[in-house]
Amino acid sequence: MLRDLHIQNFALIDELQIQFQPGLNILTGETGAGKSIILDALDMLLGGRASSDFIRTGKKKALIEAVFEFDNDEIEKLLEEMGIEFDSHQLLLSREITESGNNRLRINGQLATRKMVSTLARHLIDIHGQHEHQTLMHKHEHLRLLDEYGGKEVENLKKKTAKLYAELSKIKRELKSLRQNEQEKNQRIDLLKFQIDEIDKAQLKVNEEEELQNRRKILINAEKLFKNAGEINQLLSGDGYEVCGIIDLLGRLLKNLEDMSKIDQNLGSVREMVENAYYQLEEVSYEMRNYTDGIEFNQEELMNIEERLSLINNLKRKYGQTIEEILNYRQKIGEELSSLTHSEERIEELESKLIEVKKKYCETAIKLSKLRKEIGLKFAWKVMRELNELSMPNAKFVVQLDWQESDDGVEIDGISYKYGPDGLDQVEFLISPNPGESLKPLVKIASGGEISRIMLAIKAVTVGLDQIDTIIFDEIDSGVGGETGQRVAERLALIAKEKQVICITHLPQIAAMADTHFHIYKEVKGSRTSTNLVLLSEDERIEELARMYGGTEIAAAMEHASAMLKMARKKKAAL
Repeated sequence: MLRDLHIQNFALIDELQIQFQPGLNILTGETGAGKSIILDALDMLLGGRASSDFIRTGKKKALIEAVFEFDNDEIEKLLEEMGIEFDSHQLLLSREITESGNNRLRINGQLATRKMVSTLARHLIDIHGQHEHQTLMHKHEHLRLLDEYGGKEVENLKKKTAKLYAELSKIKRELKSLRQNEQEKNQRIDLLKFQIDEIDKAQLKVNEEEELQNRRKILINAEKLFKNAGEINQLLSGDGYEVCGIIDLLGRLLKNLEDMSKIDQNLGSVREMVENAYYQLEEVSYEMRNYTDGIEFNQEELMNIEERLSLINNLKRKYGQTIEEILNYRQKIGEELSSLTHSEERIEELESKLIEVKKKYCETAIKLSKLRKEIGLKFAWKVMRELNELSMPNAKFVVQLDWQESDDGVEIDGISYKYGPDGLDQVEFLISPNPGESLKPLVKIASGGEISRIMLAIKAVTVGLDQIDTIIFDEIDSGVGGETGQRVAERLALIAKEKQVICITHLPQIAAMADTHFHIYKEVKGSRTSTNLVLLSEDERIEELARMYGGTEIAAAMEHASAMLKMARKKKAAL
């Protein structure tokens, strides 16, 4: 819901801070006090087109900010997709409007586009009046709302329809792939055969490249290894040196220690250490002699390794970064080649399956469509009953369900119809507000008051079905009064039990039902006029209702206003 709205340097507003509450929030004031300015600011914040004309005279920029609280999985999903960080179920939207036209929109402090904000706004707020954020003005919302009104039975059929649609789409994609023209198919087969043959001839083995690289390193450095191994042998044995080798010297050392330990047994441990070293170095000498004998200066083997590594690198450039990736690619193209060479059989199999799944889809979609028609009649009847209560007794409301013909559709009774995961139906709400007028889409209703009352009727029927927490009604009292005004007020209060409702009104009957009542007024200081807002106390509400009630007898108007508040409290308690 909308918690806080901050407006600065916008039109006649110097600065306003409005803290909206759950339930029914009412805004009242004299004509021209600036009630519509608040909605204009909110409209721009939610992605509407901004104009520097709204910047207060003498100021360089205007600022609009709002804090929303939400508990909506769809909003969380959108924020994640947009890369917007959020720590709690709060959302801060802000918009800065400058004289230069360099207007900045932010979501939780991060720069955002109008499209991003507008997308979020459709899940945050419904504005019914002369603004663009009315979800019911979007045709695709009509199908969603009708299906939600239909409950579990519709939901189950929709899931089944969507599952069959996904299966159909998968079959069609595979058929399209298999039905590529014969020349392309043959070219692809030739290419795959060449690639498979090239990879198979190489007879690659996992880890082979690493082993070759190690062997190559040894062969390239054979001379150095031979020289170093020979020198190690000479140092150990003394061959080629005038002095004794390390092993001979250790032998003398060991002999001396043996003689000494016979006299002093404390030297026994030292003798053991030298003895171990002596035998270990003898083993080293033996291993190094064998190693030296095994070193080869094999130029032919080196050339073979170089050729093998070159072949592997060539295959890596074509088919993968590693031998394992090349072998995985080989398996993949092998499966594709098998599919292509057996495509006729697979096409026949898929075509048969396509007919079967299409039949199941059509049966389910037709059943869903019939159910929607039944629900649509009940829904329309309830909406018209609400409209009758809202002084639109001659209004006609129809839920129109159409099937749209398409060349690439599903065939029913010899005609091909467009189809999708939601079924066959194109759903749209049509309205004729007055006698003699033809049925028209909701979006073509010109009167803001009529739109608001139609939306109020629909909301009264569907309250609780959607996840949008905040609804704003503007001009809802246009052309109504008396008993009808009271009915409008009661329906607003009923919706406000489930949603946060913000309503701008001139009717005291509606204002009396408020849970939170704000008064908007103009104030002149010096040569400057500004729009201000105040939260009314109980006594101030009586004064405001008396003003709205009118008449010359102030005492009578105050008494009537007080009685109206008492009656409103009883009405709300009974809802």
